[in-house]
Amino acid sequence: MSDNQNNEQGARTPDPRENARRILKIVALVLAAWFLSRGIIGLLVPPVEEHPAQQRQMSVAAHRGGSALFPENTMYAFRRSAEMGVDILEMDLHLTKDGRIVVIHDETVFRTTDGEGRVEDLTLSRLRSLDAGYWWPYGQKEDCEACSQIPEEEFVYRGTGIRIPLLEEVLAEFPDMMKILEIKPVNPQMVTILGELLREYDQQEHAVVASFHSENLKQFRDQFPEFATSAAQSEATAFVILNYLGFGSSYPSPAEFFQVPPSSGALPVITKSFLQTAEENNIRVHAWTIDDRAEMTRLLDMGIDGIITDDPAELLDLLGR
Repeated sequence: MSDNQNNEQGARTPDPRENARRILKIVALVLAAWFLSRGIIGLLVPPVEEHPAQQRQMSVAAHRGGSALFPENTMYAFRRSAEMGVDILEMDLHLTKDGRIVVIHDETVFRTTDGEGRVEDLTLSRLRSLDAGYWWPYGQKEDCEACSQIPEEEFVYRGTGIRIPLLEEVLAEFPDMMKILEIKPVNPQMVTILGELLREYDQQEHAVVASFHSENLKQFRDQFPEFATSAAQSEATAFVILNYLGFGSSYPSPAEFFQVPPSSGALPVITKSFLQTAEENNIRVHAWTIDDRAEMTRLLDMGIDGIITDDPAELLDLLGR
């Protein structure tokens, strides 16, 4: 046989059908491994054990007590929202200089009160002397020249006696209402004080503890395992990624609740798949912070467990309550 004939045989084009069959086999093996691993991991990771707090009605959560309607994080706001018929009071927590937990969102008192300073640097006595309705509904901005242009009569709650509340006040007045309690700073001392207060006021079935910081929640869960918690930002992110990859059912959730926005940038967070997988894992999902009626409707139609809103009156009206 000549060299030319050998070269021609060696350069023979492979059969396209053989290539296609080879590719299909590889794809089939990959898919089989994917489905098998999902099933095995899913069996190894059971759903979250049901918590008594998950059995409560949770459709309407008043964000900061309903900050679009009332001075945020105040007893006045909590009372008015409770009278309206909300299911949950959502609030933010900080620790004072003298070791008391107060209900306020910011790390300073600048935006919402007539005072200045960081909450952690102020005593309870000083904080209680401040007017917590002073800047509602606008909030004080850094550009105080602009603030000064707003007519005085628009600040309808100034001088009406609204104060920064102690957490104990909220627990004592609303013992049986569901509460979402967000720990704002990373503070081990505060985590311990919060858990002891919740035990003292028998809040095991009425409280969900939340924080953006996983270290707060890890400590709280270790010390006070009888309470329900919401996923930290990093924990919820892990679930979202796993769910997009098809492994959401294998997520070993340390939390009974997800409280998440509908999207993060261009990435949708709350999808039908997200809600379905969360339900399979026995995790309740709350969307925040939703003030638009059309968006409320969309999320309710998807089957969301609850909505955290600055305007609970709008959501209650939508639900016909």
